Amino acid sequence: MALISPAGYFLLAIVGGSLILGGIGILILWGRRYRARTKRTQMAVLGLAVIVLSIGASAAYVGWRDYTAWEKYAESAAFSYEVLLEPNGSGLVRLSLPIPSSAPDFLLAVVHVDPASSTTFLNTSGPEPALDIEMTGRSWVNFSMGNADPNWRNLDVNLTRSANLDDTCELGYDCSAELGMRIVQGTVASVHVRMKVTWSNACNATSWEIEADVTSGVREYEGRWRGLAC
Repeated sequence: MALISPAGYFLLAIVGGSLILGGIGILILWGRRYRARTKRTQMAVLGLAVIVLSIGASAAYVGWRDYTAWEKYAESAAFSYEVLLEPNGSGLVRLSLPIPSSAPDFLLAVVHVDPASSTTFLNTSGPEPALDIEMTGRSWVNFSMGNADPNWRNLDVNLTRSANLDDTCELGYDCSAELGMRIVQGTVASVHVRMKVTWSNACNATSWEIEADVTSGVREYEGRWRGLAC
C-alpha cells in the first residue's frame, strides 16, 4: 500500500506544519520590517512566504491524509477459512479437518457449507477437536471475519491436529497435519482436499495451505505455513 512507512507519513505532516508556521513567520516579518523597503523586496519576501505556505500546506495534508489512511488499513485485520472438497467416488463420506484451536465452538456456529445437503460437526473424539463434514459430492466450506468482530481477537495463529507455527514447524517448510476420512455409505476411494486458512493484519499475512488426496482412515498429510509482507 505504502511507498513510505507510517512514521514517514507522520513526519511529513510535522514538516508540513513546521513550514506553515515558517510561512506565517515570514508574513509577520514582512508586515513589520519590509513594508518600508522597495517594492521588489516586498514582492520577493511575500512570494517566499506564499511558496513556503503552499509547500507546507501540501505536505501537511498529504502526510496526515496518508497517515490516517494507513491507520485504518492497519486495523483492517481479517481471518478466512476456505476448503474445497471433491470426493472420488459415490456415496456418503465424512471428512475431519484441522480448525483454529482457540475458538472451535464459535467457528462451528458461523461456518458456511455449500451445498446445503453437506453438514458440519465438531469432532471432539481425539486429543484436539476437528471440523467434520458429511457430504455426498463436491462441497465448499468457508467462513471469515474481520477485526470488527470481537471473536477475531481470540483466534491464535495455529490449527488443531497440525504442526503449529510456533512449535515444530517453520514458515516455508512442509509441515504435517492430521486429516481423516470415513466412508458412511457407498464407495469413495478418496477426497481431494484444497485448504487455505489465512490470518491477515495490515501488510502482513500468515496462511496454512494443504492440498492432498485423503483416503480412508486417519493419516498425516503435508501442508505448509506461508508468510507474506508487503
